[in-house]
Amino acid sequence: MKLPTKKLKIQSDLLQGKVSAGVLAFIVFTASFISDRFLPNSLLSLPLIIAALISAIVTQWGIPKLVALHINQSIREEGPQSHQQKSGTPTMGGLLIIPIGVIIGSLISVQGDSSEQLLALGFITLTYMIIGGLDDWRSISLNKNTGLSPSKKMLLQSIAASLFIAFAAWKNWISSNIAMPFDSSIDLGLLIWPLAIFVFLAESNSTNLTDGLDGLVSGCSVLVFTGLAI
Repeated sequence: MKLPTKKLKIQSDLLQGKVSAGVLAFIVFTASFISDRFLPNSLLSLPLIIAALISAIVTQWGIPKLVALHINQSIREEGPQSHQQKSGTPTMGGLLIIPIGVIIGSLISVQGDSSEQLLALGFITLTYMIIGGLDDWRSISLNKNTGLSPSKKMLLQSIAASLFIAFAAWKNWISSNIAMPFDSSIDLGLLIWPLAIFVFLAESNSTNLTDGLDGLVSGCSVLVFTGLAI
């Protein structure tokens, strides 16, 4: 590829990235403001703005550090060949922004059950971040997208999920009744435990597979997290 053509392609990719980021940011902020306006006890906009500003500053400083340390993404061979060009994208960026989101989010409520629930959510989020960090670090060390062995990763995730669910059950935060359409429900009884653990494992590993195949899972995640937040 000639140098001018390559330069134009890089500029085009950067423009597309900025447009996509702008659209996603608009969707997230719009959803947050609408939620705060119409849903009782909703407080998403202010924490989101504060976390976004701090994250922007931290990543502006941190991403070049990751590049300098050669902490780069390895794309799975099973993915489309067009995604191989994303190989070398700085990875482990979650270490820069996830703690910020957890800290800012935990400050929304500092009293009562809400504060305890936020701390518990912060604990499980940071725990899974650490597991993901170990997985990424092993991938970087081996220079291929393998990471922790499936058995080790599933064991660590299952232990963390079980601790969280046990604490939530002790605090009466969860119920075995699953709400269904038309004002109906299903009482799962003790089956709520394996189902809850499965949800943790499914969410985490599906995210990891998406990131491993595509190399950039943030675009998918931001839409899902917006829905979960609301």
